[in-house]
Amino acid sequence: MLLMFGIGLLVVIAGGAALGGLKSWGQPAAALGSTPAGRNDIRKTQLKLMAAALVRYTAEVGKVPVAIPNHQVGICSGVTAACKTAGMIDLTFLISRGDITSLPSDPVGGHERYSTGYTIGRDVGGQLTLAAPRAENGAVITQAVK
Repeated sequence: MLLMFGIGLLVVIAGGAALGGLKSWGQPAAALGSTPAGRNDIRKTQLKLMAAALVRYTAEVGKVPVAIPNHQVGICSGVTAACKTAGMIDLTFLISRGDITSLPSDPVGGHERYSTGYTIGRDVGGQLTLAAPRAENGAVITQAVK
């Protein structure tokens, strides 16, 4: 009986390891960020995660506790005076509430010091939108928060 449990556990562990090493459509997880298309996929996923966290926050609390301008501005990677001086938006309230575990950063880094590499702003209709300005191969990656 113990031997059967051990074999079953080994099968589960081996299967999980095999599946855990794969990302979408059988592409190895490590390779996902090694191409421009893979990095763009990461950007899309990260923007969707931040948008979902903002939707949860506003559904439960009411509104975002920071002023979001009518143009795209950088999202700060953490709470620092330099971020505020640079005019970036602080979304760390999403972390403290548990809506998101950390603020994701663009796969190739931010534009400037303390930046996630992503931006947030409102479009002409007032819709809150996230963007990945460092998208590659001419891609335009945005995510509406709704």
